[in-house]
Amino acid sequence: MTQDFPNTLGISNKLKYTLLNTLKFYIKERSLKLKKVVIKLLFPSLFLFVTISASTFLTLMRRYLVSFSLFNFVGDPVHNMVGQEASTEKREEIREEINSEHNIKETKI
Repeated sequence: MTQDFPNTLGISNKLKYTLLNTLKFYIKERSLKLKKVVIKLLFPSLFLFVTISASTFLTLMRRYLVSFSLFNFVGDPVHNMVGQEASTEKREEIREEINSEHNIKETKI
């Protein structure tokens, strides 16, 4: 759609259309440059966001695994002594031995 502008400057129609086409081309070129700039800024920031998110996730997983292992394996010395295959009776027996030795040491002091 073309608009007819008043010819106040004495410009010919051919020159008007040439100027309009040049302006349209400039706007298209400018929008392509803007898209390139947005893409250049967007991809590195997305990469940074993904990297920081993954790093945070891995850090939280490491903390969870460390705390889980501390609560499950360090907390009960009997569990470390007998392993997972031992029966509950064997574990109770070892607990009683440890408690009796501990009580004897306390009474000697």
